[in-house]
Amino acid sequence: MRAKFLSSTNKGMDYSMPKDVYADITFGKIIWWYLNDVECFRTSKIERFTWDKSTKHLTVFTLNSIYEFELETDEFDEKQIQCAEKEEVELTRAQNETVLFEKVMVRVLTGFGYFDVPYVLETPMSFYDAKVFLINKTYNAHGVQGTIMHVLCGVHN
Repeated sequence: MRAKFLSSTNKGMDYSMPKDVYADITFGKIIWWYLNDVECFRTSKIERFTWDKSTKHLTVFTLNSIYEFELETDEFDEKQIQCAEKEEVELTRAQNETVLFEKVMVRVLTGFGYFDVPYVLETPMSFYDAKVFLINKTYNAHGVQGTIMHVLCGVHN
């Protein structure tokens, strides 16, 4: 289906995604967003969604964020979206709270745009703790200097 990205509670994503163009979007248990044949993002597991035919707005609730889209048409087949099983969501959430990582991938805002880069944590922490600890911190490594806007995932060594 084709949709326009409107907003997200994921601020790194909200600032970086173009909001004035329709692009191809695919839903499985995860959202894939394609813009000019480039995969722009993948989100975490979909918990639930709402659809408002009058405004053509689709709201998708994932494990970590809420995403708002405007569909190109008012035709929407709810079977196109697969929500993750409750057990899957709970297991992922528990892992995000308890599994400790020494390294995470972060999205950094620079003067040249956004870059996804690794970040080595001083002490091991959970994905959720890393999100709270690192947001808006300064990043300066791997030739990239800017502000951490989002923690994307923990990296297993």
